[in-house]
Amino acid sequence: LRSPNLTIQNLGSINILSTVFAHYVVPIFTLSDYLFFCKKGELRKSYPLKWLAFPVCYLCYLPLYAAVGGTFVVNGKISKVPYFFMDAAQVGNAGVAFWCAAVAAGFLLISYILIFIDKVLSKY
Repeated sequence: LRSPNLTIQNLGSINILSTVFAHYVVPIFTLSDYLFFCKKGELRKSYPLKWLAFPVCYLCYLPLYAAVGGTFVVNGKISKVPYFFMDAAQVGNAGVAFWCAAVAAGFLLISYILIFIDKVLSKY
C-alpha cells in the first residue's frame, strides 16, 4: 500500500524529513530526556561498549538489507548504502573499514565524555 504520488522524484522530501528526525530531533530529545528526567551519576564506564552494540548491529544489518534488494535515497539518488563512507565503490574496502572504525571511535569518545558530564552533574 503505497501512495500513488510517491515517486522517486518526490521521495527526497521524505528522505530529508527522516534524516532530520534521525540525526537531529531524536538526539536532542534523548539528551533532553537525560538532562531533565534521569538521575545523575548512574552511568557506568562499561556502558559505552554496550551502547556501541546498536551501531555495530546496524552495520551488520546493512549488507543483508542490500542483498535482499533494499535501497536508500541519498542526495536524490538510489543507493545500496545510506552513507558515503559505506560505499566500497567510492572509498574502497580499506576506506570503509577506516571510516567505520573512525565513527565507532567518535561514538565511544562522545559516550565517555557524556559519562564524565554525568559524574560532574551528580555532584550538584
